[in-house]
Amino acid sequence: MPRRIYASMLLLMMVWAAAAILLPHPDNPEPSAPAARIDRHAAMPVDVAATLRTSCFDCHSFETHWPWYTNVFPASMLLRRHVREGRAAMNLSEWAGYSRFEQADLLDDMCSEAAHGHMPPPSYLWLHRDAALDPAGIDALCDWTSLEAERLMLSTGGTP
Repeated sequence: MPRRIYASMLLLMMVWAAAAILLPHPDNPEPSAPAARIDRHAAMPVDVAATLRTSCFDCHSFETHWPWYTNVFPASMLLRRHVREGRAAMNLSEWAGYSRFEQADLLDDMCSEAAHGHMPPPSYLWLHRDAALDPAGIDALCDWTSLEAERLMLSTGGTP
């Protein structure tokens, strides 16, 4: 008899744990400010815009596509933290809120991170293979970020 009780309690705890893991988490309310988005304030080639959308916007904008596993613990905690940190480092949805000097600095960082293989991070690429940057994509991104940073610095009277 005690064995049956233990088995029932174990089954009940497993059902409870599964329910807790799979319970839906609160949605991710995200402000919508398309007027402040980078592509509204910086002219860029079509291929660079596509690269930013595919490889950067999920973590560095308010246009995150939250996959189904965002609602499963512990992935939910990890992904939400990763996006929060990405947006804190650079938010392409709030581009207009940065000063021209900050924008130029972020553009330089964007090229550097991509060129060194830090962005998108390898952990992101496990599930988002289409976000991987090839050498031609990195070159196009770096060419654009360099020109745009120079334009920004010249428009402020700074030295490029």
